[in-house]
Formats: sequence, structure tokens, C-alpha cells
Amino acid sequence: MNRTAAVVVCWGLLLGAGCAATTAPLYQDYRYTASEAAEASSRREAVEAAFQANGWTLRTPPAENTVATMPRTVSRWGLYVVRVDVEAILMGQGRVRLLYHPTRHLVIGGRGKMPFLTRRLQRTVAEPLETALEAEGLVLEPRVF
Repeated sequence: MNRTAAVVVCWGLLLGAGCAATTAPLYQDYRYTASEAAEASSRREAVEAAFQANGWTLRTPPAENTVATMPRTVSRWGLYVVRVDVEAILMGQGRVRLLYHPTRHLVIGGRGKMPFLTRRLQRTVAEPLETALEAEGLVLEPRVF
């Protein structure tokens, strides 16, 4: 009996691992190439141009060194709508950090923040922004976990 239970548990773990969602953190770090590490105003203009090239509407940022967007509806499911807004924080040494703020808005009126980017959000939000930022001279930094 114990052996059968162990086999069932192992199969369950294997099947569950294969069906697990691929997730990513809610931020990405970018840096300017050495020739592009210019003053903050030109970096802000480059980030704003990348956002606008992807159809994002800019809003008043919460801080002087940020560029913020209005929320955008990314997907509609039967019970909820997923909306995302993005903030770019201009840091020192030619670095920019993108913060993604995905939220689920339930049909019954509640809402909740999503703790990660799903594969679908990566494809529809992060990857097009990455391409636009690369066109503006920003390079995605590799993650170190």
C-alpha cells in the first residue's frame, strides 16, 4: 500500500510540474549602451518614445525620475479583466527599471494585484516593450537569481 501511494504521489508531482505556469517577476532592468549613457532628460524622452510607440498613454508620474502609463486592458476572461500599467524608474548610471502592475478586476466588483507576470502577460506586454526599448538604445540586463 505504501509503495502504491508513493508511485501515485510521484506521478502527481510529475504531472503537476508539467502543468505549472511559467512566471516572471514584476520588474525588468535595462541599461543604456556606453555610447547612449546620456543625461536624464534624453533618457526620459527615449523611454517615453518607447511607451508611445507601443500605444501606451502616459500619465503624470508619481515622482520626478519616473515615467508612468495609464492602465491598459490586456485580457478579458469570463470572471475577470486583467489590466496592467507600467512605470519606468530612471536610476543612476544609465539604468532604467520597468515595474509592471498587473491587476485582476472581478466582474462582481473586487480587484486584486497579481504577484507575477504570466506567460501571456510576458508576450503581450513585456516583449513588445523590450523591443521598443532596444530600438531606443536600452539593453535588457540579465537576471541574477
